[in-house]
Amino acid sequence: MENLKKLIDEARKKKGYSIRNLALKIGMTEAGYYAMLRNNSAKLRILEKLSEELSIPLGTLLEANELTEGQQFILVNTENNSIESEWKTKYEESQRYVKALLKTIEQLTMGKHNPVFQSQTVAA
Repeated sequence: MENLKKLIDEARKKKGYSIRNLALKIGMTEAGYYAMLRNNSAKLRILEKLSEELSIPLGTLLEANELTEGQQFILVNTENNSIESEWKTKYEESQRYVKALLKTIEQLTMGKHNPVFQSQTVAA
């Protein structure tokens, strides 16, 4: 696996970009850019921008990027271009859960599911 820093630096120099110039082109600060290289890890959207700016295939950048276990599925799904639809599906599913939880909380605070609240009457 080629080191992400080495790969980016070589391509940046070939394009004639300064570090500051490239960082700005991909929407990062210089400090953020240095941190990314120091950690040998970048977010997918940054890798996509680097791929476009430096004319490096995204797959090559993904292989050079050190992924955590939770991010490993991104590399696999990139091959069949299903990342966006998978994330959209997961997002929509999470939204349904959130709505259901909010409805349950609302019902609980109004006493609809708590017989103690429903049976109590205020004595005048």
